[in-house]
Amino acid sequence: MEDRLLVESVQRGVDSGALERGVLMSRSEQLIGHFQALTASALAELSLDRTLDAFIESALKFSGLDTCNFWLLSENGRELTRAAGGCTGHESGADFCPERIPTDVGVLGSVIQ
Repeated sequence: MEDRLLVESVQRGVDSGALERGVLMSRSEQLIGHFQALTASALAELSLDRTLDAFIESALKFSGLDTCNFWLLSENGRELTRAAGGCTGHESGADFCPERIPTDVGVLGSVIQ
């Protein structure tokens, strides 16, 4: 039913003449589809490590960045702990790429506050 409503809605838009032509799957839509497939696959396994690895792979592919991290808030709420990801190259030092960040320090900490 949901697919039929979507197709009917798209058809009404096409029939309106507002668009001269369209692309079925643009590059960004393909990346979103890839992200959704990886997410579904990772969540099916219910393994946090594998799920985070899949999210990182998708985020890197989707964003075009070379580094991605996932942070979890500690139970006491005082620090963020890197759960997955890391830094590469010259940026891999402990000062630049720590494993833990107090929630009252830096950009990530300010987001938590």
